[in-house]
Amino acid sequence: MNLIEIKNVCVRYGPIEALCSISLAISAGDYVAIIGPNGSGKTTLFKAILNLLPLTEGSISLYGTDARRFTQWNKIGYVPQVSRNLHKGFPATVREIVASGILSAKSFPRMIFGKDYSKVIKAMETVGVCDLAERLIGELSGGQQQRVFLARAMVNDPDLLLLDEPTAAIDPATREQFYKTLREINAQFGKTIVLISHDASHIGHFATKLAYLDKHLVFFGGFDQFCASPEMTRYFGPHAQHLICGQHCPMKEKQ
Repeated sequence: MNLIEIKNVCVRYGPIEALCSISLAISAGDYVAIIGPNGSGKTTLFKAILNLLPLTEGSISLYGTDARRFTQWNKIGYVPQVSRNLHKGFPATVREIVASGILSAKSFPRMIFGKDYSKVIKAMETVGVCDLAERLIGELSGGQQQRVFLARAMVNDPDLLLLDEPTAAIDPATREQFYKTLREINAQFGKTIVLISHDASHIGHFATKLAYLDKHLVFFGGFDQFCASPEMTRYFGPHAQHLICGQHCPMKEKQ
């Protein structure tokens, strides 16, 4: 089943074209990384998927329903870009941040009850932050904060997780561990994961598919296909392709 279907989508900000003729489908169980340079339209595509931006052309469907009419948002967990300037004394604990995600699935009056905290504990256990439950969110490292916001996105047990540059503010070792955590969530719990990343050389070893955007869709497929693609070699140049793909790169195999 395709959870997301994007057909011939174009988005413009006034005279500026942010996306043009984007078509791709994301199936249940996929782990998709959307990569590309700054200004390539990655975050714009996410906003369009979430129906936060009007489309100039084309259509997007979620679970077979036009995104403009989609109402089952509890099926989707979203981790937005996190501010790097979160104040150290921000008065919310990890437990409270994760619990706040429950409110999005509640109708009025929006209140958190004792039985809801079993969901909070499960989400914190899944991403490994139970030991941080009573810590203030602003006291945590960037990697720990991202795990907390991932737990918040997972607290309502969604089928689909959308993450906008979740590793932008963390160090390489923590970033790789975060990608591994997402792979485990994908494999063990069957969650479909779509994330934006600038890190093609690392995320390619974890994601099942890569989508390379540069206002249009340059490539969509597996990492091995990405590394063997003559089109991507022409796009990057052979030396840059070699740096991205490492042992997967055809250049290295010929040496």
